Amino acid sequence: VKLIDATPSTISFVIDSLLKEGYARTTVLQALSILRQLFQHAFNRGLVPTNPCDTIRFSKDRPGKIPDDDKKCISPQDLERFWEVCQRRRYMNLFVILFHTGMRIGEACALGWSNIDFENELIYVRKTVGKVYIYYDESNQKLP
Repeated sequence: VKLIDATPSTISFVIDSLLKEGYARTTVLQALSILRQLFQHAFNRGLVPTNPCDTIRFSKDRPGKIPDDDKKCISPQDLERFWEVCQRRRYMNLFVILFHTGMRIGEACALGWSNIDFENELIYVRKTVGKVYIYYDESNQKLP
């Protein structure tokens, strides 16, 4: 579709397609925001007669409550077994941080001492790690 041929229904079709393909609501909202900016810029420069995104309303509200049967939580018995298996293992402390803070693995791996405020008992999450390139074995030896 050429920029000048885009209509609100074209934009709605793209939004619906992204949602049907399984993209997260935040991803779709970001895409819509970029489209709005793109068309506004084109409109301001006289390249399109209107901004087709002006009439698109996409609720930023979070989806409804997740039904109890759809929630996937570890059972207390499985968690106890998990802690038993983790005892004296290399990543035990990492698992403790993940379970008790709700941090994602990349956020925890990106932590440095400057992110920890011992006095106020706070951990500041300021970045994340997407990929790890250095691996170690159980005896703390760097793997090739």
